[in-house]
Amino acid sequence: MTLENRGPTFLAISIPLFVVATIFFIARIVWRASTSLYQQRMWWQELILSTAWTMLLVQTILGGMAVHHGFGKHSTDTPSHSSVSVALEYIYFYWICFILLGTCTKLAFCCLYLRVFTGHQRVRSIAKLVLLVIVLFGIAFTMGTIWQCVPIQATWKNWDVQQGPAADQNGPQCIDKTTFFYSHAAVNTSLDLLIYALPLFAVHALPKTRPNRIGLFTIFGLGAFVIAASIARMAFLKDSTRDTADPTWYGMPTLTWMAIESSFAVIICCLPVL
Repeated sequence: MTLENRGPTFLAISIPLFVVATIFFIARIVWRASTSLYQQRMWWQELILSTAWTMLLVQTILGGMAVHHGFGKHSTDTPSHSSVSVALEYIYFYWICFILLGTCTKLAFCCLYLRVFTGHQRVRSIAKLVLLVIVLFGIAFTMGTIWQCVPIQATWKNWDVQQGPAADQNGPQCIDKTTFFYSHAAVNTSLDLLIYALPLFAVHALPKTRPNRIGLFTIFGLGAFVIAASIARMAFLKDSTRDTADPTWYGMPTLTWMAIESSFAVIICCLPVL
């Protein structure tokens, strides 16, 4: 009998998307390096985007390692209880990379707006405020993800033990993961909406030529897709964060949408100069 396994589908989606995102990233860096503007000044946007791509690389590797240890299969089909724990440990670090990547791509767009809209004080003021909010929420959600359980190892070692408010007071203590990650998804989606809509405050300053407008609409279109991916991820969050005897199976849809969202976010950040 063939065992159910969502892992190959995840790899077939995440790896090609990572390759495409890498091509866009390299093309952007090469283009920027070939301009005298880049030689005179290293934009913060490039540094932040490089960090985002690094996070994408790491999380792609982590996702592959999680699949190798049984993530995507039913827990009963994995070699052992320890295999599930190892897979969940990789997913734990995958989540951290995902949150850091999302923070970096948003910061990259804010830096772009601050550089482009030099004569539009309202847009710059909003961009600075949004940048501050992104940093604060990025730190908060990263710390919350790291310390979602005390001790930290309980996040992946005690996966089959009741967690949250109803947990044994003498055992590991964990936050309500469903509420926490839904909060992150809501804030993440709201900030994406605000960032992609921010240029509309200076609509009269947007490019007038047809090629530039096509490029702009492409960015907005892909931005809408990233937001849609974030919403789709929310639809599967409950299954992936609740206490379950089968986390390796129910967690895969969320992981797949995270991979899609991350790759397209990096691609969009590379588009403005291409």
